[in-house]
Amino acid sequence: MTRRLLAALVLVLSLALPVLAAEEITLVVWDWQGFRNDQLKPYAEEYSRLNPHIKFEFQIVPLAQYPDRLTAALAAGVAPDLLHFHNKYTSQFVPFLEPFPEDLFPIEKMREEYLAFDQAFIIDEEEGRFYFLPAGIMTGVIFYNKDLWVEGGLEPDIRTWDELRVAGRKLTRRADDGTLEIAGLSLRGAEWTGLTDMIYQQGGWLFNEDGTRAYLDTPEARRAYEYFSEVFFVDRSSNLHESGFDIARGNIATQYKWAWYREPLDESDVNYGVMAIPTFTGSMLPAVGRNNYEPSFAVPKGLKPGHTEAAFEFLRWLYEQDGYHIEINKGRIPGKLSLWSHDAVRFDPTLQVLATMAPYTIFPGELPGYQWEQPMGALASDFVNQKNAPEILLKQTEDLINARLAETPAAWVVERRYTPPGQ
Repeated sequence: MTRRLLAALVLVLSLALPVLAAEEITLVVWDWQGFRNDQLKPYAEEYSRLNPHIKFEFQIVPLAQYPDRLTAALAAGVAPDLLHFHNKYTSQFVPFLEPFPEDLFPIEKMREEYLAFDQAFIIDEEEGRFYFLPAGIMTGVIFYNKDLWVEGGLEPDIRTWDELRVAGRKLTRRADDGTLEIAGLSLRGAEWTGLTDMIYQQGGWLFNEDGTRAYLDTPEARRAYEYFSEVFFVDRSSNLHESGFDIARGNIATQYKWAWYREPLDESDVNYGVMAIPTFTGSMLPAVGRNNYEPSFAVPKGLKPGHTEAAFEFLRWLYEQDGYHIEINKGRIPGKLSLWSHDAVRFDPTLQVLATMAPYTIFPGELPGYQWEQPMGALASDFVNQKNAPEILLKQTEDLINARLAETPAAWVVERRYTPPGQ
């Protein structure tokens, strides 16, 4: 049989056989924030257009129910195919997650593309595996009301906490009866987030080397609370128990907030600016503060046949879409370094401040609610209400956190992986 005749026969047979379409797969996506689903949906629709056999179903699970419902779904074998992940649940859920495949997400490539990838995403340093994708870096900043600063004759060239304190005193306004009208420097809400920044700025740590004990009864923490005490109770330049004070309402001149707060400010009429948080020395070394290097998606183990591969292939495509990274990181500097030169980052004042700070911020690892967030929230409340001397409150809180860590350890503490730029 000649080659030409053989080729013709193959063609005839191929035309006679039915075309087998790829099996349809519906990827179920869980999140506790509806706006993130809205950000994802246009990309999912485009991916379905390119891959018609892949469909998506979006489900919202309230945050308060998220851990319990996810635990139950994993145990019952009905977990979602893609779930939005928060790193404070690392110890609880990583055993139930698939590691990202090396062929689609090479470790060396991830290290090149993302800032401090190893510190925030490699769980097991020996195996070099990661279980959730980087999104962006969130940290504290100083928002200020430009109009009030101009009226006060001040320039926002602030490098130290002492300079910020002086500015706060000058910008504070009180009525003749002492009622606060303008808070010059609001540190409400910073009593524990700002505390951790100040500890890192002085070269301190939040935990011991193996992450089994917390450090709060330290000279670094006491110095931080001395500063808060001066602003709150000596200068009286911050709102304390007064209601209705918010920089977005125009009655705060300067406010420490995490950078996500730029969204309410964008919706307000306030002409605001952004500064990096100051330090005690004016230098960003050894560090300027704490960050949360926020993740996005993870893929559970034990999915239906074909779903695991489909989920990872979609995530690989999604993470090549620069527009998606820009969309999800409005109040965070994207972890993907190439995007720092993107116009949406270069011309955004908040993101530019975050870009200067992010390399000098420390990701501590998971800070679970029961072991860490709840005691620190109580510490902040007790400090503002002057329930006891700051050093006693710090010691009591350290003891409580360590008692809870003894019951349920935080298995992923990575603060000491931090390396300052240039070192």
